[in-house]
Parts: sequence; structure tokens; C-alpha cells
Amino acid sequence: MERLVILILLIINVQLNAQLPTFDNPYVPIISMQVNKIDSLLDDNYLTEQFEIDSIKISGKFWEYKIETSNYFQKSDTKLAIDFYLQHDELIFIRIIEDSKKYGDLSSSITDFYYHEGKPSLIWNYLKRPTGLAMRPDEDINSFYGYNRYFDEAFLKKYANELYNEIKTTHNK
Repeated sequence: MERLVILILLIINVQLNAQLPTFDNPYVPIISMQVNKIDSLLDDNYLTEQFEIDSIKISGKFWEYKIETSNYFQKSDTKLAIDFYLQHDELIFIRIIEDSKKYGDLSSSITDFYYHEGKPSLIWNYLKRPTGLAMRPDEDINSFYGYNRYFDEAFLKKYANELYNEIKTTHNK
């Protein structure tokens, strides 16, 4: 019976996230289910903390299996929302969202890091865009939406790892 429920949840998850490249990576549906379960169990029992790394102001909410952070980069006036998901004190998923400076939360640049055995097993970048908003073929996506052009995959990976290590060593309660 439990296997049937898991199979049904996998099918539902794949249908809801049809664009997610799950067939190339067998861990993605399992991690997605774990992330959804963690989110469904969140309550008002969390700790909050504010701190800085260099000129980046960070505020965080800390649950047992999830850490939500809001990161404000003062020099570039850019904000990132970074969520960390854990299972058995091991990182399983990171989601980084940069809302558009021009269109707010109607448009977002999203980067997901799926982890398996402590290492990224899939990194997936995608955009959330409003319907009907079109750019010229020669237009730069970062300038069109107002995303920080320096926040590429390499930077996001490095910054998320630095932030997570800072949280683990100094701010984890």
C-alpha cells in the first residue's frame, strides 16, 4: 500500500512538474517529494536571525529541516531568496529566486540545486514569466527583466555554499 501511494505521488509530481528533467536523474522525483513533505509540515515554530556577510544583509527563518533566507546585496541593490532543505542533517535541495527588478514577483529567475549524497546531482535554471510579455530576439534577458547579470550559475553555487557553511558553523541553533 505504501509503495502504491509513493508511486501515485511520483506520478502526480511528474505531471505537475512536466517540464522538470526527471528522466535524466532518478533522484529528482524523490527529492521533490521530500521537499514538498518538508514544506507541508512547516509551522510557526521557527527561529529568526539577522546577520551580514561582507555587505550582504541576511535574514533567516530556521526550522528543523528547512532554512529560508532573504539576501540583500547592498552594492548592487539585488535581492535573492535562498531556501535550503535538509534531511538527516544533509543538504538535499537549494532553491534560489531572484525576482525581476522591472516586473517584481511576476517574473523570477530560479535556480534549483538537487543534491544526492552531499553533491549536486542536478542544477536546473528556469524563468517564471508572465504570459504575453515578449522580448526581441536580440535583447538580453538580464536587462529586459532587470536581473543581476553577475548572478550566473557559478556565482549562485559559490554564494549558496558560502551562505550554507556560514549558517552551519555560526548561526545554526
